[in-house]
Amino acid sequence: MNGGKVPERNQELAAQITDAGMTIPEVADAISERVQDLTGKEFDYTERSVRRLLCGATSWPHAPVRLALESLFETSAVDLGFTPRSGSSRTPSGGVTSAFDRPFLHEQEGSVRRRDLFDIAGGALFSIIVPSLPRRGRIGQSDLVRLRDPLTQLFTADDAAGGVALAQEAVWHADRLLEARKRYEMSVAVSDALHGLAGQYKAAAGWFAIDADDLTLAGQVLPEALKLAALAGDNLLTVQVWNYMAMRARQAGEGGEIHQISRTALRSTAARQHPRAAALFHCRAAYGRAWRGERRQALRSLQRAHDVLGNACDEDVPTWLGFVNRAQLFAQETLVHSLLGQWNEAVESAQSDLRLIPGAYHRNRVHGLIHLAKANLGARSPEIAADAATSAVHEISSLSGSLRAGRAAARLRKLRGRMETWRPVPEVARWLDFYDTSLSAA
Repeated sequence: MNGGKVPERNQELAAQITDAGMTIPEVADAISERVQDLTGKEFDYTERSVRRLLCGATSWPHAPVRLALESLFETSAVDLGFTPRSGSSRTPSGGVTSAFDRPFLHEQEGSVRRRDLFDIAGGALFSIIVPSLPRRGRIGQSDLVRLRDPLTQLFTADDAAGGVALAQEAVWHADRLLEARKRYEMSVAVSDALHGLAGQYKAAAGWFAIDADDLTLAGQVLPEALKLAALAGDNLLTVQVWNYMAMRARQAGEGGEIHQISRTALRSTAARQHPRAAALFHCRAAYGRAWRGERRQALRSLQRAHDVLGNACDEDVPTWLGFVNRAQLFAQETLVHSLLGQWNEAVESAQSDLRLIPGAYHRNRVHGLIHLAKANLGARSPEIAADAATSAVHEISSLSGSLRAGRAAARLRKLRGRMETWRPVPEVARWLDFYDTSLSAA
């Protein structure tokens, strides 16, 4: 009962529906589809229910419908004219709830568990507020500055705990930008910048997919990112995507593709202008040449990488190139020496890498320790390999996915297979039991 008070028509929602050129049946169908996508369950939102929203009879929709409306009109429920009930959670004005918030809401309603959709180290929930798009008309540079904020937050989460489960969120942001391109007027400069930002989201999705060991998704989004970089005329984004493509190729065992990518990248304007980019692709070239069995050329490429990095300065470094440092070069050296069967050299490079990696860089340390363990197995030092592998298992608990999912987890599984042949060594046998127990408890 409302004490006889007559509900007021929701003018804000009505205006949004009119601006979108939608009919009431179309709105009902759109809500049904979005709720079904969110919950994974069949849902039928009726035209009568939409009319109740419009006439004000429903002042604060249930969470799934509210999220569907925010997604449909790309603004908050409050800005759609709804009034939160006392004690209800709400999104701050000017934002919409992202996919990271949805699991939390649905967990409360019993339809989706948060960790099924987003597994960050320790089970913590990561929330991100999506800046709203203008209600109508025109997109400007200031809008793109706001729309870049989620990308920064995604990389902050990636730096802290790895990229497992972040890829689909990055894809969502990219697709949202590309859809906006069809709905708004914008200048040529803003259009180029929008393509570039969408490309950065797609590139990020590719990187997150690689870190999640989802090479299929990475193979889908990286070519899209490359196309967007070309449309934006962004040479630096182009080489960033090439780098991720090379990483995907290495994980997939496609050394020939790495060789071709590195050759192309080293001829690019970005590589000529940014020594760190050149050093990175000299490393990629070294791996490609090692895969082809070209030992001398591979070692020469490694030396060129060190020489070029010596010319790099710390000023005006593009964010994504910040990881290219001496530690990274030693990490790449380890891979090249291992591919060439130069195990003692691989051990030395891995040790140099680990000495230079800051303690807070958990993902880098996990991979460095795995590289060191593999190199020591090749050098027939299984006891030392077991010690490095033990440290890797302890370190991986800081990453999303932990021992169950992701690139680091996949590498540890492969390492376990190699360690099995050394089971008669007591230290190795203890590590195998420790790994299996840790995996069961993960």
